[in-house]
Amino acid sequence: MTRPEYPMRHLLPLCVSLLLVGPVHAQTSQPPPVTTAATPPTPDRTVLFVPQASTACADGPLSAMASDAFTPTVWATTFATPPVGQRIERVAYDFSVSEQGRPLSIRPVVSDGFSRLSVTTDAQMQASFASWVFPQTARQDCRLTLRLTPTLLSSADEMTVLRFYADARPRDALRTAVERRLRRPGDDCGRPPPRTLSYPDYLRPGRPRPGARSWSAVRWDLRDDGTTINVEVIGSSGDAVLDEEARRAVSGSAFRSGAARGCLMTFMRVGPNLAAPPVNRDPPDDPLQRCDEAFASRFTPGPLTYPEALEDRGIEGWARVRFDVATWGQIGNVSVLEVQPAEAFSPVAARIVTSGRAVPSFDPQVRCVVPIQFRLPEDTARPGDGQDGVDAPARPHFGPPPNTAAPAPF
Repeated sequence: MTRPEYPMRHLLPLCVSLLLVGPVHAQTSQPPPVTTAATPPTPDRTVLFVPQASTACADGPLSAMASDAFTPTVWATTFATPPVGQRIERVAYDFSVSEQGRPLSIRPVVSDGFSRLSVTTDAQMQASFASWVFPQTARQDCRLTLRLTPTLLSSADEMTVLRFYADARPRDALRTAVERRLRRPGDDCGRPPPRTLSYPDYLRPGRPRPGARSWSAVRWDLRDDGTTINVEVIGSSGDAVLDEEARRAVSGSAFRSGAARGCLMTFMRVGPNLAAPPVNRDPPDDPLQRCDEAFASRFTPGPLTYPEALEDRGIEGWARVRFDVATWGQIGNVSVLEVQPAEAFSPVAARIVTSGRAVPSFDPQVRCVVPIQFRLPEDTARPGDGQDGVDAPARPHFGPPPNTAAPAPF
């Protein structure tokens, strides 16, 4: 008996192209890395871990031409003495640098004594680092090292607290604790209901570079009639245009009648979408592959989602996923062969394939490879004030993006 012949060492002529129109996130995304305490967090029992970054490659030092400070992470506790002053945690990410100077193959280091962050915080760190810019020389075997210094919220400097408040967008009790830390003697504003809101022009020239974002924190007082007075920017990432627009927006807004002091709001804008790096279109060199090319028409991917941290910064990417298919159509043995620019795309890509389904057939499929492309809609600057903005519902699309050319098979 002769064994049936199967096409070997090829990519399926199927491109799972995920076009996200709005904030649809992975269903399994975790909450922010905050340990819920039995009592509400307070400034003297909340610890900020402030990351300090350094980069180097195996062949020598590496300095960024453009970078952003990483957002502090937080830990809330009911202990009388939080763990301030204990050993500084170290977190690391390996990466390479392309000829265009962008970091690629970003992945967390899981050995060498480095700590691991929560899934959510880890993805946020990768997304932030993906927008850095290095000299346009290809480099290999590079590493980003983060030293996380624990600091009490009550004693942290105001700029660090403002950066956390604007960039991490804390909610509920943690937000209240941060606002208490920022409150001056005599401040009594709280969160007055707005009557008229003016918004910044987020699309004015001078936006951050692709994949990066900027923020501005504004404080003001209210007259008896609810109009604003004493409007000032008290903290900023350095985007002068956003600072000007934030002042203008608050000055043109009105709130519920009643005098108040020390009102606070943060504003954020992002740069254009950071396009995915070129896709690896080489067929896999896999002598064990037994995957019928016609199988592509029988495969339907699972629910299409986008990693939240990467969406927030407009980071696009892709992954190549390998899997087997049983004769009854069940997907198994899923693994991600390659992912760019960051490992944070990997679990979502694997989940899209794992939750997929194939039409049953007489022959099993072995070690099929399918590309998953993560794309965002045309750039809209994704405006929002970072604290009270409301996201509109939307849904992802499967297949070629509307009004664009169909993606070519790999």
